[in-house]
Amino acid sequence: MWVEVVRWQEGTIAGILANDPFDVPELKAGARVEVKESAVFDYIHHRADGSQAGNLTGAVIERIGRDRRTK
Repeated sequence: MWVEVVRWQEGTIAGILANDPFDVPELKAGARVEVKESAVFDYIHHRADGSQAGNLTGAVIERIGRDRRTK
């Protein structure tokens, strides 16, 4: 699930669902959701200067792609 964050405080993230989740058919893109920070696997924080933090998933995908190309 991808969530566009509108509030992140005291360990809770609130936002708007950006996609239809695969395994949660009752949720649809556009739904307002809340999740505990501890349940989040990854995030991307886009900073005003154009840099970003997080996105560990992206790094793993890139590494797998490089490994496959070198075999």
